[in-house]
Amino acid sequence: MAPAPPPPAFIDLTVQGSRAWTALLPPQVSVNGWPLVPEFGRRTVPVPPGPVRVDVVAQWWKPYGQASLEFQAGPGQSVPVFYATPHHVFARGAIGHVKQTRPGLWFPFVVLGAILLPLVAVVVAIALTSS
Repeated sequence: MAPAPPPPAFIDLTVQGSRAWTALLPPQVSVNGWPLVPEFGRRTVPVPPGPVRVDVVAQWWKPYGQASLEFQAGPGQSVPVFYATPHHVFARGAIGHVKQTRPGLWFPFVVLGAILLPLVAVVVAIALTSS
């Protein structure tokens, strides 16, 4: 008789965010090269015990938010994996074994500041010259 195969390992995968607040399209996730159905939220993914690689990428007008994580999963073990999409398309995503913060929050503030600072300067200059 052949020995029984080892029990599977599991990935407790959480793609943080929602269509309303994060991105209209959920990121594409692949585990050991096998694509999963794109969706936000938490799910359990069975994998064979051993080395595991999780790759994630979001898509808009170009791929963005790329992130990868490699780890060992033992038989019957459940490994938590969290992914967070960045705030803009010029940043990488965040992936790890604990809840992640969304990268790139500074970028929208820099862009907003670059737009508002000249406008404020013009308004101040007009106010000073008309006095």
